[in-house]
Amino acid sequence: MRLYLLIFACFLAFSTHAQNFENLSKLKINGNDKQFVMYNASCSYVFQSKLGELDREDPFFPKEEVFFSDIKLMKTKIDQNSDVEFYIIYSEKPSGDPHFMFYRNGEYINFDISISGFSLYIPGDGTIYISGHINNDFDTRKKYVFKDNKIVEVEQPFYYVGVKSTTLQKVKLYDSPDLTRLVGVLDANSPVQILLNKKDTHLFLVATEFGLTGWVDNGFGGLRPTILDGIFHAGD
Repeated sequence: MRLYLLIFACFLAFSTHAQNFENLSKLKINGNDKQFVMYNASCSYVFQSKLGELDREDPFFPKEEVFFSDIKLMKTKIDQNSDVEFYIIYSEKPSGDPHFMFYRNGEYINFDISISGFSLYIPGDGTIYISGHINNDFDTRKKYVFKDNKIVEVEQPFYYVGVKSTTLQKVKLYDSPDLTRLVGVLDANSPVQILLNKKDTHLFLVATEFGLTGWVDNGFGGLRPTILDGIFHAGD
């Protein structure tokens, strides 16, 4: 029951966040509809300039030509009530993994954090949201806050998955992430709904077509799904 309540809370939370994003401006990256930044225009200045095209005196002009195609996206405030501004640089270097780098604007330009993902949301209320199936096993939604002069991730009890899938081999369902008591066994090609992921593990809570739930150990399947269709590591 507690897990069902948690799942319902996840749906409610994402619905609420979507409403908060409605008034934000959208900056597409390289014209790609799936790669973008949603930002508060009242506390942001957009550059959308490749680093290699910047003035050589610009602190972001790259020292190595390989980074010329990285993009100086914008200068913005994570918290519009703060004096702290950040430059956001988008890069897929060195190995083709999209990520956003945050540099603090002050007397000197200081690097703060790099966050992997495709879609970045900065509403200006002190929070950052990111989503994308990159350097993870599924499209992971994360929240960060600017707190105590640092950008830190907000810990979640689980990551929400919400993917319809199929078992690729026979799998065992367990009553907890400890994988101690067996709930049942599913044959290959069984339809399931993947509900949650326990952070920093390959453990997923799934629901069967009938509606029974259990934890599945997906293991580290590499770059292709091996146990649950759609669940695989994208990136390095």
